[in-house]
Amino acid sequence: MPNNSDRGSKFFFYSSNVFVCYSTLLALFDTGSGSFVSKGAVTKPSEATSIRSVSANQNLYLTSNMGIKKLDSVTGQLYPSGIPTALHTTLTLQNDTTNLALQNLNSVSYRWVLARKDANGNAVIGGVSPSNTITNSAGATRNINVRAYLPQNVDNTFYAQLYRTTNSVTINSPEYQLTIEYNVTTTDVTNGYIDFKDITPDALLGASLYTNNSQQGIINNNAIAPLARDICEYKTIVFYADVENLHRYTMTLLAVGTGSAAQLDVNDTVTISNGVTTEVFTAKATENVALKQFFVDTASSSPSIRIDNTIKSFINVVNRGSALVYATVDSVSSTSLPGAITLQARALGTAAFTTVSSRPKAFNPELTSPAGVNQTSKNDAYKNGLMYSKPGQPEAVPFKNIIFVGSSDDRIKRIVPLRDSLLIFKEKDGVYRLSGEREGNFSVSLLDSSAKLVAPDSIAVLNGSAIGLFETGICQVTDSDVSIVSQPVKDKLLNLFGSALSAVRNYAFGISYETEGKYLLCLPSTSSDTASNYQLIYDVFNNTFVEWNLPITTGGVNGADGKVYTAESNTNRIRVERKLFDYTDFADYEQQVTISSFVGLTLQISGTDKMVVGDLLEQSGSLPAYITAVDVGNGSVTVDTSNPWDTSL
Repeated sequence: MPNNSDRGSKFFFYSSNVFVCYSTLLALFDTGSGSFVSKGAVTKPSEATSIRSVSANQNLYLTSNMGIKKLDSVTGQLYPSGIPTALHTTLTLQNDTTNLALQNLNSVSYRWVLARKDANGNAVIGGVSPSNTITNSAGATRNINVRAYLPQNVDNTFYAQLYRTTNSVTINSPEYQLTIEYNVTTTDVTNGYIDFKDITPDALLGASLYTNNSQQGIINNNAIAPLARDICEYKTIVFYADVENLHRYTMTLLAVGTGSAAQLDVNDTVTISNGVTTEVFTAKATENVALKQFFVDTASSSPSIRIDNTIKSFINVVNRGSALVYATVDSVSSTSLPGAITLQARALGTAAFTTVSSRPKAFNPELTSPAGVNQTSKNDAYKNGLMYSKPGQPEAVPFKNIIFVGSSDDRIKRIVPLRDSLLIFKEKDGVYRLSGEREGNFSVSLLDSSAKLVAPDSIAVLNGSAIGLFETGICQVTDSDVSIVSQPVKDKLLNLFGSALSAVRNYAFGISYETEGKYLLCLPSTSSDTASNYQLIYDVFNNTFVEWNLPITTGGVNGADGKVYTAESNTNRIRVERKLFDYTDFADYEQQVTISSFVGLTLQISGTDKMVVGDLLEQSGSLPAYITAVDVGNGSVTVDTSNPWDTSL
């Protein structure tokens, strides 16, 4: 790795290439030149022992402390997975020479979505915006100007789709159809919004919106994947374990006006804070986004209209002026309150925020200062939560797609797919098994309550089963049972459990070597170790063990070349297995050296500081010789075979 202090923490094998994490970076490792190309920053989630990954839809997905990150090509860079939910819209009538969209005395509703195609041609679609309705009372047909506001982290690789209902005097059960598809420009990104002009008559409306009642329904609105400690794919569905979502807080504006302590008025404030950043939004007679001032309607005769106008302005100012949260309102039914809104953090992995107001009684809950417990956001963090995506859409994870496994205070440590089930390893509850093919027939059952996983990263899949280190030893877990395979080395494991259990939990890892039928359990040997210096190699066909003593931090098998890759713990080097099927396969390190002279069995040679008795010395065209003595001070070695060494090379 580039710096002497760098140590590899995890290998990933994607698109026939080798990637390695070191420090807080993911890098592409060029196996030919030995060079590294950074692919971006990534840090493991808290409470996880490592970064976990899954390859799906030709992409690589990694867990991180800021949510799931995605790499969609070897030449690309890491970026956040998923598409942000579209924000609010504003609607105005437009009188053009030809007006086709909205007939007089009719109404239409709009929603819109953001989307993007990744480098592999997968169209990833985000969550739909809140609905917004406009009524035409102009006396003639009109077109409609739609301004759609952009969330952060959108660039000109995105496209937008605007959906509209057909003309109706009353909109009871809206069915949205595509009216405009548009590529986002850099100007739109700079402005922070997209301006659409809808001139489409009902007869030319296109495809249905996926959240329509006739399609998947709003309950299946796409959301970005949660922050998760583990990830895997099973039956084309990506599962996320030990999850937390964006922080959210829901409140309702109850009254707007003057002369009452329970009515929001001019110069009243709403304050949002996460303990580090505090934002104050002030009610004013006119809106000013830059000053975080929202319009408070104290003049309209209808209380509901005053609330509606005020809350819409508050949403606009928050969405365009806040660095902490977005705001959204969506009237799902005719009985929904006009002032109900949800504040949502802009990023995963952020701290909880509180909301207070100088007019606390104007809201429900009351926004008193200092903030109470019911004024603090929640992120739906579930240690036992198992969320899952839509089939074939790893980045679309509706909030409802969650299964709770076992005790709520017991973390899911790993999830591992087998052919017919998804194994769920918990910290205390044991092993669970999820079966089924799709949402609706998923079923979770306890497989073995006594099989308690010790080292989460020790789990590897080999020969159709999962193997890992448990309290009872090295165990093999199938769809139907758990069996102990480590009886021959029980004494060695017991010694480690006694003296180095904490280190084993955090730093032990397993490697599946499928083509050789071997499981490599890599272990620390003392309580102070932060890497493996002792390995137990289990042969699944012969039920035998051998021992290694390599100083390594991580490892894996590259499916493209079938070789084992390991990262050394005492240097910044990556070790790659030889696989020439000759005597060199049994050698460990190699180095290029220069022979300056030789007399008989004694050679003057470079690099003696890295040589030891028993090393092999080989030169093209000659048989290898064993080194029988090393004189570092003299820069010479003695070998067991007299060869015609070439000193001109």
